[in-house]
Amino acid sequence: LGVSTAKIADVAVTTAKMADLAVTAAKLASNAVTDVKIASNAVTEAKIAANAVTSAKIKDGEIVDADINATANIAGSKLADASVAVGKLSKGTADTDYALVWDGSAWAPKAGAILKATGAINVTIALNTNSITNSTLPAGSDYTNTIVNCVASGTPAGITNFKHPVSVVVGSTARQFTVSYPEKLSAALTVNCRYFRF
Repeated sequence: LGVSTAKIADVAVTTAKMADLAVTAAKLASNAVTDVKIASNAVTEAKIAANAVTSAKIKDGEIVDADINATANIAGSKLADASVAVGKLSKGTADTDYALVWDGSAWAPKAGAILKATGAINVTIALNTNSITNSTLPAGSDYTNTIVNCVASGTPAGITNFKHPVSVVVGSTARQFTVSYPEKLSAALTVNCRYFRF
């Protein structure tokens, strides 16, 4: 029957006594192979099971740009709020003075979406009236898509729930606008009107 286990002294079998490939997986005790038993660079990708590497196994700061596939298509949900700097935004179809506008289904660059201060004009609303109609903006300019914002220097006497009026000028030749208040004034009121184009 040959040499039995009882005939072999403890620690008597050396590496030289073992044939190559003689120790199979079945001969290894569970958890017997420790980190120091694995040679550096010995574990190849093929030896790693699918989905075996968890986030906790990845060292912070180790994933660089080259590790991310060009077709990864990273979802917006993976970006922290306010994490994308303006310099990282592509120009796309935008041009000078364009703004990012919601078109009902997506954000898109749009011309003419920025208000530009064009000038100012003072108008006077007379005593015992509540409006001045057909106030006229200076000639010589295109007032298409112009907003006129009028603000009085103070709260007129005798008016409750005072609000500053806003009028809109529409059309390239429509230079007239109206300033009105809900109640008649007890004194004449000068109103400063600034006009903006967008």
